[in-house]
Amino acid sequence: MSAAAGPGGLPAAPDHFLHPALFYRDEAEYLDGTVPFVREGLAAGEPVAVAVPGENLALIRDALGDDAAAVRLLDMREEGRNPGRIIPGVLRAFADARPDARRVRIVG
Repeated sequence: MSAAAGPGGLPAAPDHFLHPALFYRDEAEYLDGTVPFVREGLAAGEPVAVAVPGENLALIRDALGDDAAAVRLLDMREEGRNPGRIIPGVLRAFADARPDARRVRIVG
């Protein structure tokens, strides 16, 4: 069974796991790549989590302003102390806690 392809050949169906990478050179490029992704998710009514190290978390939180209150913000220096816990205990736990969501968005 194959899914219809969306832009860039990515699966169009929302039940597929997508894991794009963001390459950036500085804080401005980092925010240009993350903040619109977060805001698009919020606008679509999707649960959004940001799980990144503290300094990047502060950048995103500040850039989001009042929208940050609607995002699950996780400092990976704390949450990721045990690397074996990151996927099941942080990322999957966030997604699995929202069984009614069509999809979730996570910046990690």
